[in-house]
Amino acid sequence: MDPWDRKLAITWAALLGATIAVMLVLLLTGDKSLNFTLVIFLIVVKFLSGFGNVIGIAGVTIFLLSKFEPQFRGEENKKKLRLLLVFMVLIVFILLAYQGPYKIADSIIKMSRGESGNTDNLLDQVLFVYGIVSLMWSLYIQPLWKGDFVAATTVTTGDMIKKGLSDVKNRFKKKVYEMKKDYAKVEITEQQALQGHLKTIRQRLAVVMMLFLGAGTLVFTPICAALVFGWIRIFFITSRKPHKYETAILVGACVALCAIAGIMPFVLEFTSFYQTIQGAYFWTYIAQFSGLLIGAIIYLRKYLGPIMAKRKEQQIKNLKDEKAELERERAELAKQKKQIAKEHQKLKKQVTKSNGS
Repeated sequence: MDPWDRKLAITWAALLGATIAVMLVLLLTGDKSLNFTLVIFLIVVKFLSGFGNVIGIAGVTIFLLSKFEPQFRGEENKKKLRLLLVFMVLIVFILLAYQGPYKIADSIIKMSRGESGNTDNLLDQVLFVYGIVSLMWSLYIQPLWKGDFVAATTVTTGDMIKKGLSDVKNRFKKKVYEMKKDYAKVEITEQQALQGHLKTIRQRLAVVMMLFLGAGTLVFTPICAALVFGWIRIFFITSRKPHKYETAILVGACVALCAIAGIMPFVLEFTSFYQTIQGAYFWTYIAQFSGLLIGAIIYLRKYLGPIMAKRKEQQIKNLKDEKAELERERAELAKQKKQIAKEHQKLKKQVTKSNGS
């Protein structure tokens, strides 16, 4: 082991050893001064999970279209496909209404009565556990283990070429499916592209949010140290790639977070954390709604944008056709008018000739 690697290993060992000691002291003394940092953690994960809900809707759409693809094939089933897509878009708006006006207003009403701002029911708790575990797995654990975590933040020339070729391939596939009237596969291609775009944005957000997750877990000092120093190691000490033991430490910290978050909703009321953060639930709902809203705007703009553009093109085409039809009618009327004038002149001459004779 060269001096640089030895120094790095000593730094990791000292950092983790010191933070474990600090956490033990806090637990043994019952100190609650760091409990407020858990609010940051909740706000960050709620924001990311709200954004992830939109990706989940795209995933459900892809699943339904793939599973029941024959039901949406052909011109005669185009109406079914349209109804399914309208229904999925309605779900986005229902979620926005539920996570936004309903949850936030309910939280405000409860706080105005002097109660906790927590309005989560059992379904919300289960969804939160599923959301945070799937979130940590897809955004941190899996990418870190595979070495793809940093790749989301850097776009190389090769990535741009690959994306360009992928876009061309998708457009070609869509044209072929449209010619075959296989509208389900057309929509699957579109939804997969949207889902990939949203996942890339969420992964980039996750990289930035890693530092805030670390700050939010300050009460669990070893996890905080692992996330913050890991973030610094990945983005600032770039001369050497992270070692396997560093990746293992980061993955371990994320797994520990999953375990803590998994039991948190069900035991929180019985812990010292609850009193500290119960007034902050209002902000967690705003964070979740914000993540959902940003994801929904990106999704709907990407999804509805081409549809509206096509509709506009069709409207312009219809107007041009109507204009051309009006021009033809005008020309026909002018021709008829000319013919009537000619016949009138002829009739006038005949009347004059008749009167003269």
